[in-house]
Amino acid sequence: MIKLLSVTIFLLMAASYSFASDAADIGRNLSSAKAIGMGNSFVAVDRGVDSMSYNPAGISFIPSYEVMFMQTKILNTIDYRNFSGVLNTQAGVFGISVLQETTPAGYLTTDQGSMTNATPISYTSQFINISLGFSGNRLIKGSNMGQLGFGLTLKVIRNDFSGGNGNSTGVEGDAGILLMTPKGFGVGASIQNFMGSGQKSGSGFVDTLEQTVRYGISYKIPKLPVLISIAGENFTSGHYPQLITSGIEATPIKYLSLRAGLSQDPLSDSEVIPYITYGVGVNYGGISFDYAYKQRIEQSDIASQLFSISIKP
Repeated sequence: MIKLLSVTIFLLMAASYSFASDAADIGRNLSSAKAIGMGNSFVAVDRGVDSMSYNPAGISFIPSYEVMFMQTKILNTIDYRNFSGVLNTQAGVFGISVLQETTPAGYLTTDQGSMTNATPISYTSQFINISLGFSGNRLIKGSNMGQLGFGLTLKVIRNDFSGGNGNSTGVEGDAGILLMTPKGFGVGASIQNFMGSGQKSGSGFVDTLEQTVRYGISYKIPKLPVLISIAGENFTSGHYPQLITSGIEATPIKYLSLRAGLSQDPLSDSEVIPYITYGVGVNYGGISFDYAYKQRIEQSDIASQLFSISIKP
């Protein structure tokens, strides 16, 4: 089984280097407050609806259903929303998420001397992600390896300029694998935007999403309510350096979770922006309220706050 998992991760990493891309995936690092609170280190964490954007195989372990809604305002300008739901059926575990990001994009006017009659322009990017998770336990039947899951995501993308031109549409896809062992370890990998199809505008311009390979491990400490996770990310275009993220979650009492993490965002082909994240979650009766705070280490005045609510049995 170790060989199977190793080969699968290697193929995901190798296949990704055959593509190039140069656009942004709005769901890459903004899926839920739980994930942000742990520094986006969610590739090898079986948290279902919260793991969907990092590794679609994470939904394969959900026993029934789960829904989640998140909202935030980035830099006090960009409105971001995410609604996600997952349902376990006899045909597999199905998930859907709708992510939308809206930001002001200037004004449209024909009067160079006055902005009185100018029409505001906004830019909206929307992703509709349809995911399928399924068990691979038959591949490890009879062993004590634990639980194995696979996942696929189809992304339907639409970008709109209200009051202007430049609208575009496209389709992309993610794939992932996740192994959770009885000893508390998790090992996972995913390739994001592997189709390389891009988004096509009315003028015929094609803009492709950055294709990345993510991989990570997690560990649930025995007899302690503590989860530790470390993940890496490689951009296949070579435009950005490798990213490393890490996070920890402690549950000192049944209804309270405390989170912290270190995260990175790409800046150039040789520079990254380091972030520190914090989070807290309150869970009662299957309803979870979660908060996350993400702050630049070098510039404390640049920060984001995220809120999410999730419901599961």
